[in-house]
Amino acid sequence: MTWFRKLCRRHRPAPPVTTEEAAAQANRAAAALNEARAREPEVRSVAARLRAQREENHFSELILQALREGR
Repeated sequence: MTWFRKLCRRHRPAPPVTTEEAAAQANRAAAALNEARAREPEVRSVAARLRAQREENHFSELILQALREGR
């Protein structure tokens, strides 16, 4: 009989979320969203800098030139 009780216990549904827990999670989510929005200019500037570096360091032209010279 103990294996049956263990099996039943294992598949019990999780307890429902209380309204206080839901409100606390909503507050944490709102704070995280505000923090992310506050950092948006910083993130955009870093992304623009990385995009410019990637375009500057694009080696396809150098590789094609080296292949042409090798012929």
